[in-house]
Amino acid sequence: MLRRRRSILREVPIDDSSENKTAKYGLEIPDSSTDPETNFLKREETELLSAAITKLKPRTRMAIQLRELAELSTRETARRMGLSESAVKARVFHGKRKLGRTLQRLGFAPRSLQ
Repeated sequence: MLRRRRSILREVPIDDSSENKTAKYGLEIPDSSTDPETNFLKREETELLSAAITKLKPRTRMAIQLRELAELSTRETARRMGLSESAVKARVFHGKRKLGRTLQRLGFAPRSLQ
């Protein structure tokens, strides 16, 4: 059993600078972190969306927060807000339209709101 285990666990030296062996064993580890520009754009996108959401009427804002951000069902959102399901759908629809227009004026229009 020891022989079997040794044959499975093969060691590959990392400090060997031979290009053929590096390509053969795939020792290069790609950088999986996002670049600073992408981080900045995501942060800016979040700030713009937050600013646009705060401009909505409170009941419309709540409908969007519960339905879209908290990912509750339309039925659960209606129950929590004390509205009918069709009223929740209407508020979310009109709220998204208003968000889209506000974000377009700011020079940003995410695909999910169009």
